[in-house]
Amino acid sequence: MINTELKHLRYSIISQNSADLADETSNAFSFRKLAGELILHKYAYQFDWLGRPIIQLPQDIVAFQEKVFSSRPDLIIETGIAHGGSLVLS
Repeated sequence: MINTELKHLRYSIISQNSADLADETSNAFSFRKLAGELILHKYAYQFDWLGRPIIQLPQDIVAFQEKVFSSRPDLIIETGIAHGGSLVLS
């Protein structure tokens, strides 16, 4: 019984999310529109770190720093380096 209820709940959430993406008054639609504009105008390319271009959003940089500080890893391996800004950050 519980399994059936969970499937129904999941289906209703997915249905509502799909409807929200199509509804121009929903927050989901507004976010998709904003994200599209940010990508179109290359918002993530507007930042640098110590003079090196860094292709990350400021909130992502802060989240990365907090994660590194809290976990204190011995080694960080970064792949997909464009201009080296995030390497200087690390």
